[in-house]
Amino acid sequence: MKKTILVAMSLALTLSLSSSALASNSSQKSEIVFFDNEADRAVKKLKEKTTDEEATTLLKKFNPQTSYSDNTKQIAINYDEINSNPSFVKRATQHFNKGGTIYFYGSNLKLSDIESVLGVVIEKKPNPKANDKGETITTAEEETYQIIGISPKNLKKPYLRQIKNVIDGKTEPVSNLKKHKDIFVQEVMSIVNEDPFKSNEISVLDYQSDPIVASKYSITKTIYQGSDKVFYQNVFWILHQNTTSDTDHNYDYFYIEHSVETNFYNGARVLSTSSGGSGNTFDLVHTLPYSSDIQREYSPKSTSSSSVYTVALPWVVQWQFSLNASAALTSTGSQSTGIAKYSWTPTWAQSWLQFPETYKPGTAWASKGNSLASIDLQEYIVYTYNSKTYSDVSNQQVRHYY
Repeated sequence: MKKTILVAMSLALTLSLSSSALASNSSQKSEIVFFDNEADRAVKKLKEKTTDEEATTLLKKFNPQTSYSDNTKQIAINYDEINSNPSFVKRATQHFNKGGTIYFYGSNLKLSDIESVLGVVIEKKPNPKANDKGETITTAEEETYQIIGISPKNLKKPYLRQIKNVIDGKTEPVSNLKKHKDIFVQEVMSIVNEDPFKSNEISVLDYQSDPIVASKYSITKTIYQGSDKVFYQNVFWILHQNTTSDTDHNYDYFYIEHSVETNFYNGARVLSTSSGGSGNTFDLVHTLPYSSDIQREYSPKSTSSSSVYTVALPWVVQWQFSLNASAALTSTGSQSTGIAKYSWTPTWAQSWLQFPETYKPGTAWASKGNSLASIDLQEYIVYTYNSKTYSDVSNQQVRHYY
């Protein structure tokens, strides 16, 4: 009987986080309630091991409670415990239906998992039949994440985070939630403190009169070496369709802005030209998956050293981005393969910087037919930590059905 009671019980922990925007008013707090049977142990472990002043301040505001208030705006749910705790599903559905935000965290989460729990549709699924390119549309295996944040307001643009750890020199997703509960709780805390859905609300101006036809924000990743956070990445992409210059009856014109923010921690750093960098220490790759599509342009172009880059694409499309220090860029493109590759190798100065850098290359192409615009994005990083070299790769599929 005792076991049954323990399984049915959920421990609700209230985490009060001071938003940076409200730092001047300590009476205003952003609260999040955790539904997790062992989150309190994770918090205790974090308090014992952390020496970071900011993290310590955050943890002091983590106050355990066993009740859920109707005024609660945000909750976090351990997805791995949902099957053994039906009350978690009920709470998630009720909270979501009243407009609240939920952060699901678990070993291997997919958007389809969240759709099943909440009874919603986050992403439109393609009809797997031959398209007008004469090829069959196939859906790649769903990407997995460790944290997915969602609310009715941000249903189509959920917050996505992968958490990885280096084991025996290989970077793998953190699959043992129970063993690494402290990392998961810490990540949820940091996400909430960042105001994670803010980027979804950024007003991006259309270039000329080209509409934004698709976009995805807040695709994030953190890498740990043991309990030390060493790398963070935040990706968003914006897909535009050019309509003012498109008089071609066989092709539609598209271009994409691929924004990637990176940051290193605890002594980890990207390889530089003076420390063994080979020109591929940070690669962004844009691939057209259909041979019937034609690459029109890729930008920025190669340079031996620069901190300011101009992206120039057809149809008078242009934007700029800046780095904190100069880096060498080798960029290549091929119409025959449909691949554009941007390889940055930082100078010695940039390799030691411990604050964010943001890269924003772009690619334009002509899409055959009138139903599907497709491009695959990849981010590849090589970095050093404790005198050893590591690498990791992320992939994003862009599919716009129209």
